[in-house]
Amino acid sequence: MLEVMRILEETSGGASGPEFAQTHPNPGNRIAKIEQAIQEEYPKGLPEDLIP
Repeated sequence: MLEVMRILEETSGGASGPEFAQTHPNPGNRIAKIEQAIQEEYPKGLPEDLIP
């Protein structure tokens, strides 16, 4: 999921405006929220046996 958001951010070419005027949330903000959710779910890091 993080890689998809990074690709979206890269392909947007930095073109953006205020997030409230966009049809979708800013990929950078999505990345931060995903990373936060991962940290909350796995505070000690991702399990070794987790299959991507």
